[in-house]
Amino acid sequence: MNIKSIKWIVPVLLVIPLVNGCLKNDYNDKLNEEADKLAKHIETLRNQGADIQTIDLSGDKMYYQLLGSGQTMGTSPVFNDFILIDYVRKDLDGNIFFTNEPQVADSWSAYTANPSYYKYYLFVPLKMKFGYNTPGFNYGVSLMKEGDTARLFIPSSLAFGDLVTIVDDVVLYRVIPDIFAYDSAQVSNYLNENNFDTTNYLKDLGIYYREIQHGIDSIQFEATDTLLIRFKSSFFQEDSLIEFASNWDSGDPVKIPATRVKVDNYMPQGYVPFTSGFAAAMDTLKVGTIATILVPYQKGYGAEGLSYTAPQYPIVPPYSSLVYQVDVLELY
Repeated sequence: MNIKSIKWIVPVLLVIPLVNGCLKNDYNDKLNEEADKLAKHIETLRNQGADIQTIDLSGDKMYYQLLGSGQTMGTSPVFNDFILIDYVRKDLDGNIFFTNEPQVADSWSAYTANPSYYKYYLFVPLKMKFGYNTPGFNYGVSLMKEGDTARLFIPSSLAFGDLVTIVDDVVLYRVIPDIFAYDSAQVSNYLNENNFDTTNYLKDLGIYYREIQHGIDSIQFEATDTLLIRFKSSFFQEDSLIEFASNWDSGDPVKIPATRVKVDNYMPQGYVPFTSGFAAAMDTLKVGTIATILVPYQKGYGAEGLSYTAPQYPIVPPYSSLVYQVDVLELY
């Protein structure tokens, strides 16, 4: 390296920390402005009679407002519990970033502007693992008990660091310390209520199967065939079935090549991917068969569940067993 090069490099190296320092100071100034704006907003609400608690979390202030409590004293969630909630996330001006509450869906601009992206979105309570949201959300919800409704005012320093304060309205329905027992209990209740017995469990396939209508034994699938089927896919939540994909009433059968019928994660055009449990059930189906198939979560979407990726939102929650209704209409 020659001397002239060194003469240029040294001043540049001296300038870099100065620029970084200026940027950091500017960002900190904006954080302080955001905090002041939030504090004034809270003061206005308190002057209007709102009972709002100030929380000092890691040197930053967030605010907690209990809006209502359940009739009984429930438990509070701890890290790695699952929780069942409704919530609306918005900014201080009321612009909605996310919600699963249908009554405010029309005010969620991302949802109304891009309906094709949200075709699988379900306005039902969210089942999620606790402790993996923003620090402010995690701490605020940890103060809640089952049955509580609360509003959390969270500065960006305890959220996404984007200088946007978020306001989370949360309804905490249930705390689920043991997700395996929770899912197992729902499966057991369904089997009992629908008169499944040990003969309906196909051990080799790991699924429960019951025919409503037997198919035509003499019609065998050939590799060149395409099956026409209708189906309903649902997951368990609070002893109810939440439907997440279906063509049952559409009058437009799903076409599946026989060579792909038994393939896990096969995704018919316009539908979510089928599970290994669904693929396994195809071994038992014949043309004309109508059947109910219960797929334990291990043969469903597993510990991760099923999500839409862009934009990201849940379709099937983690650790959710499934129920399929399947009707094999004909070969094509």
